[in-house]
Amino acid sequence: MLVFLLFMSVAWFTYLAVESHFPPIRIPRDFLIRKLDPRDRQGNKTGEAVLGGFGRSVGYLLGCPWCTSAYVSAAVIYVTQTWTSVPLPYLVWAGACMFTGILADARGWGEERYKLNRARVFQEHDRIKSSGVQLPPQWEE
Repeated sequence: MLVFLLFMSVAWFTYLAVESHFPPIRIPRDFLIRKLDPRDRQGNKTGEAVLGGFGRSVGYLLGCPWCTSAYVSAAVIYVTQTWTSVPLPYLVWAGACMFTGILADARGWGEERYKLNRARVFQEHDRIKSSGVQLPPQWEE
């Protein structure tokens, strides 16, 4: 029962952090992502990132439900572990991450962000091809 509650808690807190439209959460999250990784809908840079490449990476991680679930589950399990005994906490952590990621994919959380990240991948492939480098066959789509 405890493991089920942990899985559901991680899924809920990850949803709040990544996809919730509740204004006290959405407004600061979107502001932070725009500040760390300023891009338009097509994935083109619209300004300088505050922390450079590190800021762009953190901005990406804030919008990724799989990535965020790893941090959220670590925090939830750590806090739970202080009051009760979590059986095999590292395995529960991995399971909670996987459960939340699968749920996020099924529910379509971050779908717009996924498309934006795919646009970045295509732009990077085009940039590499234009420099004359041959891409490996598994990178071609």
